[in-house]
Amino acid sequence: MDSLINNIKTILPYLLSVITGIVLALLFSFWSFYGYVSIILIPLTILYIIWLDKKPKIAIYSLITLAFSIPLILRYFPIFPFGTLFDGTILILSIKLNFDIYNKKIYTNKLNNSLVFIWLIWFVFILLMLFNPMANNYMAWIFSMRGLAFYSLAVTPLIFLYFNKPKDLQNFLITISTFSLIASLWGIKQHFFGVSNIEQLWLNSGAAKTHVLFGKLRVFSFFTDASQFGSNQAIIGTIASISFIIFKGWKKYFFLTISALAFYGMILSGTRTALVIPVIALTTVAFLGKNKILMILLPTFFIIVFSIFRFTYLGQEIYHINRMRTVVRPSKDPSFLVRKDREKKLKIFMKDKAFGNGIGSAGFWAKRFYPNSYLAKIGTDGHYTRIWIESGVIGVILYISLMLFLAINTIIITWKLKNKKLRLLIASFTGSFLALLVSSYTNELMIQFPTGPITYILLAFIYLSPTFDNDTLFLK
Repeated sequence: MDSLINNIKTILPYLLSVITGIVLALLFSFWSFYGYVSIILIPLTILYIIWLDKKPKIAIYSLITLAFSIPLILRYFPIFPFGTLFDGTILILSIKLNFDIYNKKIYTNKLNNSLVFIWLIWFVFILLMLFNPMANNYMAWIFSMRGLAFYSLAVTPLIFLYFNKPKDLQNFLITISTFSLIASLWGIKQHFFGVSNIEQLWLNSGAAKTHVLFGKLRVFSFFTDASQFGSNQAIIGTIASISFIIFKGWKKYFFLTISALAFYGMILSGTRTALVIPVIALTTVAFLGKNKILMILLPTFFIIVFSIFRFTYLGQEIYHINRMRTVVRPSKDPSFLVRKDREKKLKIFMKDKAFGNGIGSAGFWAKRFYPNSYLAKIGTDGHYTRIWIESGVIGVILYISLMLFLAINTIIITWKLKNKKLRLLIASFTGSFLALLVSSYTNELMIQFPTGPITYILLAFIYLSPTFDNDTLFLK
């Protein structure tokens, strides 16, 4: 009997590969083109799963790679649903995770923390929104809930169980910084040499209204839009600038280069919200890092910059400076006034909808699944506005409460770290998360690629950081 069980365990990865291939074939066979593509995907999926069974960390790198590359692939190959590759990778790794738990290769005690619990609460709430009488399109719920609640719950345990070593943290930093480097160079190319034919078609399809202002291109690199590009570069630029301080050797100069190019990309994007991110994040680093020099220099620097933008017109003839200046002068910003007017209209629409209008009924998914609806025409702008529309005042209060708890907990975890260099690095993670919470008022940053998955990994490493406190080898 024991021999039979062992034989079954041995062939399980291969059996799983075949089953996955068959499922893929069935899914894609509904469309003729996808049916042919599935023939290619089946052997590749089998090989990938066998490889994954030996080295599960490969899946984490796959998720990071997909998070950055999916927006690019979808722009150039919109006919194929490459976004489902992210879901498929999570599914494959989750199945392996369950087998590893069953075979006692890994233990779930690391999942006993408030981060996993918070994402679980939010997912259960979104799951219950299926019964919202206002929601009448279940496909809208399925597509929308992935970024809204599923990815956070699915990615986080994978980091705790498979990607939880100091070396993994270092490799994560190098990986996202490399993608940031590519994104910056791509954006610089767009700024100085223009966009490609495919990118121009995207602009001509309607994106030019928000990405070509006064004849100037808001650089978007290979991201979904300029806001996502600018905000992502602001986050990685902030983390890279702190990594430059704490690492040695070639990594020091690598992160210095990444930081400089990332912040330059942020400026080229013309994303005013992105300015908030380094200000909040670096101020957080100064205080949570308990670095007296940074505590004095950073706030002083930001006060000087704020004063120049708010009370002077220095550099007003430069387009990017002129645009960024509207951040500190919102009353003179037309888009800010439009946003406030939209909020007034939405308050009337949402008056009798305590649990919202249904998941997937606002923003991008509204245009796809409810094309003739009022919400498809009015838009949302911000992350919290979308949650409010889709899940009501109950949902937005629950979400903000969970995020506030998470913010306080990450601050406490960071403050308690004893190693100075580690505390500075984790403070940049915490500061980036706090900045995202603020900047999400005007953008749906935390539920889009690549910022969403990257944020979930950052949070997991904040929770893992106390286990790194006595291991500083990865900082060399």
